[in-house]
Amino acid sequence: MIGSLRGKLISLHSGVAILEVGGVGYEITLTAQASELVRKSPEQAFVTVFTDLRENGIFLYGFADRAEREVFHLLKKVKGIGAKLSVAILSCLGTKRLLYCIGSGESDALLSVSGVGKKTAQRIIVELRETVEELIGETAQTNAHASSDVIGDRPVLSQEAADALCALDRLGFSQESAKKAIDRVLSARSQAAVGKELKSGEILRLALASLS
Repeated sequence: MIGSLRGKLISLHSGVAILEVGGVGYEITLTAQASELVRKSPEQAFVTVFTDLRENGIFLYGFADRAEREVFHLLKKVKGIGAKLSVAILSCLGTKRLLYCIGSGESDALLSVSGVGKKTAQRIIVELRETVEELIGETAQTNAHASSDVIGDRPVLSQEAADALCALDRLGFSQESAKKAIDRVLSARSQAAVGKELKSGEILRLALASLS
């Protein structure tokens, strides 16, 4: 499987690039953000890649960074959404804006994407909110050490908050922005004086909503 490619940009038209690597030209469907990156460095263009193996061929999709690729995989889990529509959604909204829409339940921005109707937009929000719990679980297993990290000026005492922090890191957000977002969520919760502790999935959704 091809995970990334670096080479010379031969052509780029309508989001499809030909990248020459070691004398071989690879045709890659790029997000708008990845297209902008390869335009800036045509001689040493680099893209993070997803290799889609199908019965009728091998298709490559290129992303600006691993966060885009992670969210691309999340989108493809939604019923009725394939690779091309996932790329179109990411190209139109970008990673952070899309995650904000999911976290806040805002469907209007999704409707601006060609091929996304009202039912599809709602399905993305509902199904990916559920997928957040899966992401949290996987992240908690592989990043247990994060429980000793720091949020704002205080240590994270809650494993739920630590798991949410790890999930944001996995999605490609910087440690600084992730910590600040979770700090806002926890501070707002504290000010509201609500006794029930937030679960990791809810912390992540609220943090994503604040990362607009």
